[in-house]
Amino acid sequence: MRKFLEVTVKIAALIVCWGILLGLFGRVGAPGLFRENTAMAAFWSQWIAFVTIVALSIVLMVFIERGEIKTVLSVKAGRDILLGLLVGTLWIGGTLILLLITDSLQLGEWQAVPGIAWWILSVVANVGAQEYFVHGYAFSLLQTRYGNITATAVTALIYAVLNVDSLKGGTIAILIIFAASILLSLVRIYTGGLLAPFLIHLIWNGVGGFVLGCVNLGGEYPVVWQALGSGIDFISGGSLRFEGSGLALIVSIVLIDLLAIMMNDKRKRRI
Repeated sequence: MRKFLEVTVKIAALIVCWGILLGLFGRVGAPGLFRENTAMAAFWSQWIAFVTIVALSIVLMVFIERGEIKTVLSVKAGRDILLGLLVGTLWIGGTLILLLITDSLQLGEWQAVPGIAWWILSVVANVGAQEYFVHGYAFSLLQTRYGNITATAVTALIYAVLNVDSLKGGTIAILIIFAASILLSLVRIYTGGLLAPFLIHLIWNGVGGFVLGCVNLGGEYPVVWQALGSGIDFISGGSLRFEGSGLALIVSIVLIDLLAIMMNDKRKRRI
């Protein structure tokens, strides 16, 4: 019980300190130039979020954990990049293809987005902040104390809290949020680093959210190529699109199964 309370307090303290720093240095504290431009303001707030969570995590790992836990970017960079790109492409691509062939998604017109580079960097920082906190520090802390299963389960809850808006969409949306976190956790365990989960998450948010507008990024992100769902909500996802689609959930579960098989094969080779 004491160990559980200790872990809970550390994660809660990190969240509170993160919130305070974002309040002080986030969009409100941005230089005038950044506040005047929507794209630059988003860039500022997202990168402040990323930098502060990395800094706070490092402080905790160095001075509180005293090196007992570590958050590694990559153990084998080449493998992790290939795996991240492959799984991310299969996740977003599989969902998109299934929705298109069932006539549950229509692609609109391509439109120019002013300040697109700022928006892209904002998406990168948004994903980086989430991954470093959830599948970085929090996962490492829980994994060290309780093992992979507990770390995967608890970080799924944390991930759900960070994506609370999507949870309002019903059972499918809730299951997709948890499936997404489990998938990213399995990749984290398999690779031993954050690079592959980050790339997978980035492809899902970047293509699904920024390009197609089918994933909720929060805030006021523009959409490059607006896609609209149609037909049965269970299939199309309704207003939530990818995040409420039963087809997206199926693709997520298939990928989780494939990762589980890969992890089992890896464990057998070690034995």
